[in-house]
Amino acid sequence: MLSDRDFASWKLLPGGEEAFDLQGRQSDKSGSTCLTREEIDQLEKLPGLDTIRISGLRQDTFEYFISRYGRQMKRIFFWKCHLVEDWTMLSSLPQAEYIYWFWNQRITRLWDLSANPHLVGLRLYDFTRLRSIAEIQGSTSLRQLAVGNAIWARWEIDSLLPLAGMPLTYLAFEGKKILDNDLSFLPALRQLRRFDCALNIFTTEQFAWIAANCPQADGRGWHAVEDWGEGDQKKACILGKRKPILSYRQHGERIRKYEQAYEQLKEKYRGVPYHTAFPDG
Repeated sequence: MLSDRDFASWKLLPGGEEAFDLQGRQSDKSGSTCLTREEIDQLEKLPGLDTIRISGLRQDTFEYFISRYGRQMKRIFFWKCHLVEDWTMLSSLPQAEYIYWFWNQRITRLWDLSANPHLVGLRLYDFTRLRSIAEIQGSTSLRQLAVGNAIWARWEIDSLLPLAGMPLTYLAFEGKKILDNDLSFLPALRQLRRFDCALNIFTTEQFAWIAANCPQADGRGWHAVEDWGEGDQKKACILGKRKPILSYRQHGERIRKYEQAYEQLKEKYRGVPYHTAFPDG
C-alpha cells in the first residue's frame, strides 16, 4: 500500500518511480490527443506491466484498453481522458489497487466498486458533471480517497455522507463545496488518520468540531493557523472561511488570540453531535 504522502502527491509507485506513460500522437477535431488501438497494442510487448499512465482515451478505446489489458494493471492513472462517458468496465478489474483519474467532462456517476475488492486508493480530480459518490459505499477495501480540483475550482459534491463507516485512513476533499454542508460522517471514519482540505472551505467552528471529535486523526484543520514563509516574512493563515492572513511581525498578539479561541472552540464542541452543534447545517 502506498503511503498517504505518496498517494497525495500522485506517486503511483512507493518510491516515486515513473509509471509507463502511454500517450496518443493524433488529434481529433477538437484538438484533443487521441490514443488509437494500434498505439494501445504496444502493451502486448509488456506482459509484466502493472502500472500505467494513459491519456487520450475515448469511450471506445477506453473499453478496448480495459478489455485487452486492464486485468494486468494494478495501478492506472487516467490522464485527460475527458471524453469517456461510462466507466462501468472498471468493475471488470478485481485486481486493481489504485485508480487515479484527472479531468472528465461526461461521467455522471461512479461504477460498482464492490467488484474491485483490492481497490485501496481512488483519486478523482476535475470532473465537471459528477455530483454524487453514492456508489462508493459498495467498497470494503478503500483506504485512501481524494476528490476535488487540481486546476479548475468548480467541483461541487452533493454529500460525503456515503463515506460514513468506511475503512478510510486518508481523505482529501479539495473541491469547491459540499452542498449539504454535513460533516457528521467524519467521527464514523474510525480508522481515519489524516483529512486534508482547503483552509477556507469550512467555518472555524466546523473545523474546531472536526478536530475535537476526530482525535485520532490530523490534518490542516486541526490547527488554528498554518504558517507560511520564514523570518520577517513569516505569516499565519488563520483557519476558517473569511479569515485573514496575518504577519507574525505585525500581528503576533492577534494570532495568539486566534489560537486561544480555537482551543476553546474545540473544548466547546467535544462530544457534541454535529447536528446539535450546527442545527442549520
